Amino acid sequence: MQIVTNSHWRPFAYALDVPKDVLNDQFDWMRDEDGEHDTESYCDGFFRYRGHWYHISEFTARDDVPGFQAMACDTYFSGVAIAVSDDGEAYKVATVLA
Repeated sequence: MQIVTNSHWRPFAYALDVPKDVLNDQFDWMRDEDGEHDTESYCDGFFRYRGHWYHISEFTARDDVPGFQAMACDTYFSGVAIAVSDDGEAYKVATVLA
């Protein structure tokens, strides 16, 4: 397994920081019954990595990627791993290749 990261910690972005078109296209599942984005429940936890926006809720807990707590698979052989700081305010991200 190859883990590619710069090991930098960055703060999570808020829903208000994410472009509206990205929220509408990628995060339509976050809408409430009125069709508006539920910024109360999903107000933070967003980040952009390699040109793509992610939300922490898209990641599954894993313990097989050293130094990282969760992963979202891109393909059968690759994915994005994330580590969250103890206070939950920052993240470290990596590309994982099998």
